[in-house]
Amino acid sequence: MTSWEIVILAAVSMLVADILSVLLVQAEARNRAFMSGILDAVGWCAGIVVTFSTINALGGHNMALKVAVIIGVTAANFAGSYIGTTLGRRIVQLLVQVRIVRV
Repeated sequence: MTSWEIVILAAVSMLVADILSVLLVQAEARNRAFMSGILDAVGWCAGIVVTFSTINALGGHNMALKVAVIIGVTAANFAGSYIGTTLGRRIVQLLVQVRIVRV
């Protein structure tokens, strides 16, 4: 993989992992065991991709790649939390409307 592919992979996988983790917490808070299990399993896979790609970048000797991965993953971390919270709120509102979740 090229340097930029590693940065993109790390950032995108962090974004996915964060979105899934926020949705996981919301599902757990509403005692949705099956949904929580699926989100946890898929989120773990995304987390492993983040770990491998960041270890690959941070273990090398390319300082620009290290900085780019840190910035990309940090930005994706914030964006994932924000997007996950927004999506979760909409999903919960939808589920309440169709009476799947009680408030």
